[in-house]
This record gives sequence, structure tokens and C-alpha cells, in this order.
Amino acid sequence: MAKPFKFRYVNEITGTFVLLVVFALVVGVIVAGHAQRWFEPVYRVNLVFPQEGSLGLQIGSEVQILGATVGSVEEIAVEDNGTMTGVITIRGSFFRFAREDSTAIAKKKFGIAGDAYVDITKGTNAPLPKSDATMTVTKDTELMETIQQVVDQLREAVLPTIEQARKAVEEYTKVAVSLHDPQGNLQQLLAHINQLAEGLQKGEGTVGQILRDPEMARQIQDMTKKLNQSLDDVQKILKDVQDTTKQLPAMAETVGGEVSDLPGIVLQTQETMRETTRLIDAIQKHWLIKKYVDQTDPTTRIPPSHVEPLSGGAP
Repeated sequence: MAKPFKFRYVNEITGTFVLLVVFALVVGVIVAGHAQRWFEPVYRVNLVFPQEGSLGLQIGSEVQILGATVGSVEEIAVEDNGTMTGVITIRGSFFRFAREDSTAIAKKKFGIAGDAYVDITKGTNAPLPKSDATMTVTKDTELMETIQQVVDQLREAVLPTIEQARKAVEEYTKVAVSLHDPQGNLQQLLAHINQLAEGLQKGEGTVGQILRDPEMARQIQDMTKKLNQSLDDVQKILKDVQDTTKQLPAMAETVGGEVSDLPGIVLQTQETMRETTRLIDAIQKHWLIKKYVDQTDPTTRIPPSHVEPLSGGAP
């Protein structure tokens, strides 16, 4: 008896579905393998470390060529003779850059800090054998050069500052020595000031006498007041003369006869000047001021009787 139609192709459909699933799994594995480089050949290279040790390298540390990560450190061991050795892996596509003149350098990711890694330089000689190849690990000379450059820069920046500071200290020392030198200008000046202060305190000299003698100071104040009053009088007289002189043209035009009065005004002015002169002479003869005034021969005054009136004026 024939099977119903709805169950006739069940086995075929199921088999096809299983095959599709298996095919998808195989494709996924292939894609994942390519992504994880499962199908790329990997070559192993032996490392020989220097006497300092592994230089910070550990199992799992990266291996780089031309700045790209191409493998890792798989093994680090110590031989019977005390030498440290290791094994690294290099991807097949980059293994052609590792040659006999290549160098394995232990570096830090951040120059002087960070995880250590192996940097293999690009060579130009014959390629390394694909089995039992050996390379010697060396220190990072670039790090030492960088440190040396930093030290040189610090030296260039700091040494001039230190030299300037040294010169400043020397100059300060010279100034300090000069200030403490008894024969120096400052000490001599201070000594003169002390001597002057002592003389003033003892009353030596005119200034010292004035400072210590209240009566003399009072006399000087009175004399100064009188001198100021005399000077005020002279200023008033000069102002009157100036005002009179300004009025002379108008007076000459309006009243010609008034010109005859000018000799009297002149006589009064001369008399006032003589009084002022006598006052100044008396002040100059005072014992406190006399020694500061140059002594000259007295001038001969013209007697009032010898003064002749202006022409055209009254007799």
C-alpha cells in the first residue's frame, strides 16, 4: 500500500536540512579559523637571554615585527649552566622578515614603563631556518639613548642656571664683605654719621648750640619774624612804586605840573630803601649771621642835599 503524500518526502527533507546545518558549521569553522589564524603556519624560534635574565619578558609577552603583533613568548626556561632560554612563535606571513641579521630586542611598551615585549628588526640577509632557528635577546639601546638625551637636555637647562646662581652668590658675598669692611664706603659713612650725631648731642657747632640752647633758638625765631616783616614792607613799597610808575603816562598827559612832585616821591622811596638797608645791615652784624656774610667796603651814600630837582619842576 502506498504511503500518504504528506509523509512521502520527510526523509529527504530531513537529510537536506541536516546537510545544510553541517555545511553551515563547516563554513563557520573555516571563517573562524581564518579569523583566528588557525590555518596559518606558525614557526617557532629559540631565544637566548643575556646574563641579566629575561629582561622583563614573561610567557605570553607579545612578539612584534614592523610594529605588528606576530606572535608571543611560549616558553621561558633555565638551562643547567644557568643560561635562560625561551621559545617564541612567529606567524608564517611575517616569518620572512626574520633573517640572520635580525635582532630580538626586549622593549617596554611606554619606553621606560609598561609590559615588556620582543621587537624583531627586519633583516636583509638570508632567511632564518624554519626549524631550530635561534636568536639572542639584547637590551633596548633606544631606551638608553632616550635617557641620555633627557640627561643631556637637563644638563643644558640646569647648568646655566647653576652657573648664574653661583655668580649671584659670589656677587652677594663680595657685597657682604664690602659692607662689613671697616674701610668700606658704608662703614665710613656710618662712622661720619655717628660722629655728627655725637657732635650735635654735645652741642658742638652752630647747629648743636641751637639744638641745645632754647634762648638762641628763640632769638633766631624772632629775628626771622622781623626779617619776614621787613621783606613784606619792601614788597609793599615796590608794589606802590610799580603802581605809581603805571600811572605816570596818564599823569604826564593830564597834569604836567604834577611832575614836579616826583622828586619828593623819589626822596621818600630812597629814605625807605635806606631804612631797609640799615635794617639789613643790622641783621648782617648779628653774631649768628655775621660769619656767613662776606664783609665788603661800605658804599658811600649821596646826601639828600645833593639831590637836584628834575628840570622843569618846582625849586
